[in-house]
Order: sequence, then structure tokens, then C-alpha cells
Amino acid sequence: IKFLVLIPTRFWLYRKQKNQYFLLDLCYFANASLIVQMWLLPGSKELFVVVFSLACGPLIFAVALFRNSLVFHSLDKITSCFIHVSPFLTCYVIRHHKAEVNEGWNIFTGRQFEFDPPEVVGLRDTFLYPFCFFLCHQLMYAICVNVVCRIPEDPEYLTCYRYLISGSFGAKLKKLPGGETFVPFWYFTSNATLVASLLLPGILYYRYAWAMIVYGSA
Repeated sequence: IKFLVLIPTRFWLYRKQKNQYFLLDLCYFANASLIVQMWLLPGSKELFVVVFSLACGPLIFAVALFRNSLVFHSLDKITSCFIHVSPFLTCYVIRHHKAEVNEGWNIFTGRQFEFDPPEVVGLRDTFLYPFCFFLCHQLMYAICVNVVCRIPEDPEYLTCYRYLISGSFGAKLKKLPGGETFVPFWYFTSNATLVASLLLPGILYYRYAWAMIVYGSA
């Protein structure tokens, strides 16, 4: 319910501010995938592990990256916290407290939840598949902003890429080989490297509840 209220509201507000392209970022796709897995495909164990890894990796890390804060009188800050923190908490209870979760009621199927996340996973499940999800998203993102709904040249239209390279991070990228011409390449490379490093410990969070609690608390 929060997703159906907060995200359309953010789109409406962001469109007026020329920020609607932010809603094409990985965080929103991961949230949508979790919604689909929970309510429509609860038996898809592979999809759950992929979303779990993303929730414990780039999504929760974005709280620190974008300095999210829980400010109850700010709809924008509340929505950002929801996007980045809720998947982490949801995946935690499904994975490590599935018995309690399965006592709930699925309004779409008219039956109790039947979540059954796999007990045994490997790096292929927690790293390779989620990283492929990230790469597919990056490809679709590039096609969308450059072909399907091409972003205007107007610099007031912001994307995550434009926002990040406009600051000190962009200045550092311009100093790398290739200069300003290769900024998109270095941006993607650094982004992919960061995502990969954040996905690597995901197998620990999946296997051990205490590891996920310590990481989330930090």
C-alpha cells in the first residue's frame, strides 16, 4: 500500500521539478521486483534471492550514499527511506522469520502466505544473478533515457548520472584517462565495481540473521 501511494506521489512531484528520470534507477526496479515476488510470484525462490541480495547491497548502501534521514514531516525524505530501507527489512523477515510471516494473509490469492525461501544458496544465487539483474537494468536504462524517452538537453532535467557527475565525483572521473569524453565509461565502471563489492557479502546476510542485523544496524 505504501508503495502504491508514495511512488506515484513522488512521480507527480518529481515531474514538476524535472526529476522524474530518477524513478528509472535500480532502487525502484528492485522495489517493484520485490512487490511482484511477494504478491504475485511468492513461489519464485530465484527472484527472492536476487531481490534479497540487492536489498542488502546497493539499496541499503544508498541510505549512506544519499544521506537519507527519517524526517516525518518531509514526504520526500520519508519516501527515500522507504525505497532504500523497506526492502531490506522485508527480506529480513521473509528469510529469517518466515514462519511468522506465513501466518499473514495474501489478499490476492485469498490464502495464507506460503513463502519458502531456499535454505541453501551459493555465490551464483547471491552474486552472479543479482549482478546480471543490475547489468540488464543498466542496459534498459540506457535505452530508455537515450531512445525511448530521451532525456532533454536541458540541464534542469536531472538523472542520478547528471547529479553525481556535477559534483566532486564527476571532477575525479574527468581526471582519469580519456578525460571528459570517457566520463560515462568510468562512471559505469565505478558503479559496476561498487555494486559487485556490495553484493559479495550477501551470502553471509542470507545465511546468518545476526550478520544482517549487525550490518543493518551499522
